[in-house]
This record gives sequence, C-alpha cells and structure tokens, in this order.
Amino acid sequence: MEALYLVGRVRRYHGEGDAALASYERARILLESQAERDPFQIAGVYAHMAELVTRWDAKHPDLDGLIARGLELAGDEPSAEQVRLLAARAFAPRKLARATDADWEDALRTAEEALGVAEELGLLREVSLCLDAVGYAYRALGKFRDAYAANQRRIPIAQSLQDSDELIDAHNMVGAMAIALGNLDEAIEHAQLANEIAQSTEKPRLGGYSRVLGATAQLLNGDFAGALAAVNSSPTFDAAHIDGNWKALLAVGMAAAAAMESDGDEQRFRDRLAESEPTPAALAMGDLLAAVYGWRASESAYQAARSAGAPGNIVDSTIWGPVLVAIAARWGVDDKTNDDRVAALVERSGYARGRALLVQAQGLRAARRDEHAKAERLLFDAMQAFATLDLEYERMVALADHATALAAQRRLDEAAAERAEVRAYAERASAKALQGSLEPTPAAV
Repeated sequence: MEALYLVGRVRRYHGEGDAALASYERARILLESQAERDPFQIAGVYAHMAELVTRWDAKHPDLDGLIARGLELAGDEPSAEQVRLLAARAFAPRKLARATDADWEDALRTAEEALGVAEELGLLREVSLCLDAVGYAYRALGKFRDAYAANQRRIPIAQSLQDSDELIDAHNMVGAMAIALGNLDEAIEHAQLANEIAQSTEKPRLGGYSRVLGATAQLLNGDFAGALAAVNSSPTFDAAHIDGNWKALLAVGMAAAAAMESDGDEQRFRDRLAESEPTPAALAMGDLLAAVYGWRASESAYQAARSAGAPGNIVDSTIWGPVLVAIAARWGVDDKTNDDRVAALVERSGYARGRALLVQAQGLRAARRDEHAKAERLLFDAMQAFATLDLEYERMVALADHATALAAQRRLDEAAAERAEVRAYAERASAKALQGSLEPTPAAV
C-alpha cells in the first residue's frame, strides 16, 4: 500500500496526473477488498484522488461522485479527510467548461468552511490547502487583494512544514496576485524565490509558472533585457514535457525580443512555440504581444487572439485585456463587445494599470476622430496615472501619443520636447521598437 502511495506522489511530481490517479485507484480497490475495511483510510485515498483531479491535472469521469463518496466514508465528525475532500469540492469549478460567479461563490463558502474545521483541529497542512482554495476562489471572482492575503498566510505554514511543493505554489500565487495588484517588484521577488526552491529541490516543472510570472513582471516593468534573459535561461526545450507555462514563457520572450528589435531571438522563440504544438490561443497571444511591443500594426493578430479566446483566465484577462483595448484603439479596430467586457472586468477588479490603459484608449480613439484637444487631455491623464503607478515604459508610450496630440494642435515645441524625452528613455531601456515608432516633429512655420 505504501508503495502505491509513493508511486502516486512521484508520478504527481513528474506532472503525470493520470498515472498518479491510477496508483491511488489501485490502492482504493485493495483497501475496499479487505474483510475489515477502515473507512477513514479509504476516505483518505478518495481525498488524494480528488485533490489530483481538482488541484492538479488528472481526469476522472465522475468527480462529484468521487468527492461525495469520500465524504460519506469520512462521516460527520471533523477530520483531516473531511477537510481535504471539502477543499477538493471548493476547487472543483476549475474543471467546469465555464464556471460562473455563483459557482465560485459556492466554492468560497465551502473553502471557508473547510478552513474553519482545519484551524479548529490544528491541521497545518490542511490549513494551507484550504487557504489555497480560498485564495483561488477569490482570484476567480476578481478579488485579487483578498486572494493575495490568503496566499500570504500560506508561506510561513509551508516553511514550518518544510513542504517545498506548497511553498513554491504559495510564492507563485502571491506573485500572480502582486502582478494583478500592480506590485511588479514584489512579483519578481516571489517568482525568483519559487524558482530557486524548485531548482534546489529538483522540481523544475513546479518552477515553470514562476518563470512565467517573473518574465511577465519584467516585461510589464519595461525591463526587456531582463525578460529576454529569463526566457533564455529557462531549461532546455523538451517536447516530451511541454506545458502551458513553457508556451506562455515563449510568448513573453517574443514580446521582449520584439521590443528590442532582436529579430533572431523573436524568430527563435516563435519557431520553438510552433514546435510545441501550441493551442490557437497560445500561438495567437505570442503573435499579438510581439506585434504590440514591436510596434507593428496587425489587425490579423488582434482578430486571431480574439477568435482563439485569448487571453484566457481571469488574471491574464485582467493584465492583457486592457492592452487589447488600447491596441484596438491604436490600430483602428472596432470591437465594442471586448471594450465593454474589459471595462467591466477592470472596474470589478480595481486594476489600476487597466484603468490607465482604458483612458489611453479613449484618447487614441479621440485622436482618430480628430478631436485633438480631447485626446490631449485624456492622454495626459493616462501619463499621470502611469507615473503614479511607476510604469515607466507605458508612461513613455502615452507620452509619445500625447506628443502626437500636441503636434496636431501645432504645439510643436512642446511635442518636440516630449518626443526627445521618449527617445532618451528608449535608448536607455533598449526599447528600439518604441524609438523607431516616434514621428518626427514638423518644423514650425
């Protein structure tokens, strides 16, 4: 029996969820065939199986029945088995094709119920598991600050348990929420910690998400050289163990390379992404980010991303959705449906960078209508917002747009001064594509 448990754990570490599930299924059959069965022991196996399906990537044809049977065996008395099964039920909406807010509200209540039981019993490992479930439900509901707080609580618990899996995941979740809250330096710090732990414990797959988080935060910070180095330093491409994190990392690499006009790196990342058998969304997102940061207008890349449903989850939609709105305005793409959806998401999540990008998009739309005075005011507001958020690259992009609005009003000296500031920044940051996009200021007449 212990050998089957060990095989299950090792399979999970290697990312082989279905093989791990098969090991626990064999253990369940052995336990249930015994003359004197221990319901709690069998419930524990059900809990392992439910966690593999809901928290990891295993598949089961009757998840609800699996959890219900486990809870029946665990009984009504509070126990570790009951807590773990309730946590699995809280994670279950992850497996739905289209989970609703109502699904996640129910999941949050279940996770909080399980957390209360775990805390009452003093079960630290289960407390960490339930905090993960609470944080995930808050994240799915767009309540990123609450998700951040829940996952912060997991870090000291995982440290005390010396559980590297939980510690890596906790740092990753805190890092993801830090990006959504606009704390990019903190996100980079947590991503680096998670990656270091993954490397030191020889669990490179668990460090995959941390590499994506770190490179994404560097990209948003305008540290294109850092993002490019992060992608280049990732483990060697292995087609047998490709996953979504690797594909997302390549998309970030394409964007950083495009920003620096490093054509060789961009093409290399694009080729590796193509070799990875990407989903349409992963491929479209890579092409779109390269076009955005490379300053190459491409309505086809925009439409491909929209058709593929990119960006996907709520965190990616919060981070990149406003970019789609701003780029649609810049490229003259009419997409009111997406504009309205992203505006609602930004309002719901309180994403400050998103608000600034939406204001910038309004300014760009006004400029296209030749409402240059209105465009200038809106773009100035966007510049100020980006400055407050310490987003220097995006401030410079808005400043370049603002200079264009000034030039359209024949305020040529002011426009020239702003373009000179953008040009100086672009040289410092190796943002060659931004530098190449700057329009020359017409000579005063």
